[in-house]
Amino acid sequence: MNGESIKLSELGVEVRDFLVSSVTPEYDRATVTGRPGSIERGGRYASRTIDIPVYFKAVDILDYPFVRDKLFYWLGGIEPVWLYEGRRPYLNADYNEYLYGKRYLAKPSGAFSFDQQDIYGFSDSITFELHDLPFGQSTGTTLNPFVVGQTGDAKTDNIWALGHAEVFRDDLRYSFTGNGTFNVYNGGTEAVNPRYMPLVIKYAGASSNLTITNRTNGTRWKFNGDSTASQTIVIDGVRSMLGAQSIVRNTTGELLTLEPGDNEIVVSGASGGTLTFDFRFYFR
Repeated sequence: MNGESIKLSELGVEVRDFLVSSVTPEYDRATVTGRPGSIERGGRYASRTIDIPVYFKAVDILDYPFVRDKLFYWLGGIEPVWLYEGRRPYLNADYNEYLYGKRYLAKPSGAFSFDQQDIYGFSDSITFELHDLPFGQSTGTTLNPFVVGQTGDAKTDNIWALGHAEVFRDDLRYSFTGNGTFNVYNGGTEAVNPRYMPLVIKYAGASSNLTITNRTNGTRWKFNGDSTASQTIVIDGVRSMLGAQSIVRNTTGELLTLEPGDNEIVVSGASGGTLTFDFRFYFR
């Protein structure tokens, strides 16, 4: 969370697997005297775990505790960390390029230790529990280029390895100009709800009573006011800003959400400005 990052292989660690569980469902059930069974009143996604079996090789016996303690530093803290799941596109063991399409915000769920055998340390499993949301998410946001291996920048090239999302469609756009009807594609399995998921919508330019409607699910955001050509309206989660000034009281109080798949977005009140959607895909 502080911006530090490392590949476990740089510590001499071999990750034997990356075992992601399904999301744990929780159900709200009620019982009625004299009635068999129970009445289900809905459910929610509660939690999820990730098990990472690893082993490491130290240089010698004296080096062993230093490698072990580095792992305690990186994986044993109380602050959540981003775990990036790297996968090779080929089975060739000599192929060292990895794609980091998904990441998970997680905390260790308990203590872990290593079975020392000479200069080797083995752990059957380091278990993490997802923090905040129980979903995996795309490494990139919709404003990152949808490319793999084309720019020469490894951090840019290797972030779109997602089996479910159709990230290489020719019609994917997240920047639009003026009024009209546009398609915004959400490649995740989950709806993007700005009440608890990052969703930044920006409109730069002149407008009068700017209204953004998602016909797919009926949600809408509307600003009862004007903006000039040099101003920017930012809808960031539950906040709405015109420049540095909050305009929440000048909106209808509604929030736009995005369904999985294609979303039919209708924009009115814009006067030639540019509208952008910046969000990640979330996966069950």
